[in-house]
Amino acid sequence: LQSTAAAAGAALNWCLLPGDPKQLKLPIHVIITIKLWLIVVVLAISAPSLGDVLDLVGCATGTIIAFIVPACISFQLTGYTLEAILLLVVGGVVGVVGTFYSLSQIAHDIGLL
Repeated sequence: LQSTAAAAGAALNWCLLPGDPKQLKLPIHVIITIKLWLIVVVLAISAPSLGDVLDLVGCATGTIIAFIVPACISFQLTGYTLEAILLLVVGGVVGVVGTFYSLSQIAHDIGLL
């Protein structure tokens, strides 16, 4: 498992600055930023109401902030406890189901479904 992670990390080294393992090279950073911006703009233009967008953002990020991040912090501080695992699983399920519902609502409102 560690050799797979090391191989994946080595495969991504080409897009990082040589002296800083957490900083992307400028062209890669610009490409990722433009792609994210285009996705947000297309979603904002095509969404029929602000409520649909807020539902999507709330489900996708709210569950991460409320469930996933605290569980990961608990893993780091106290180890793998039953409460932290339960929080991670419940938060993951709620986030996935809520995000799926929000995306399907947007698709329904646009007329794709």
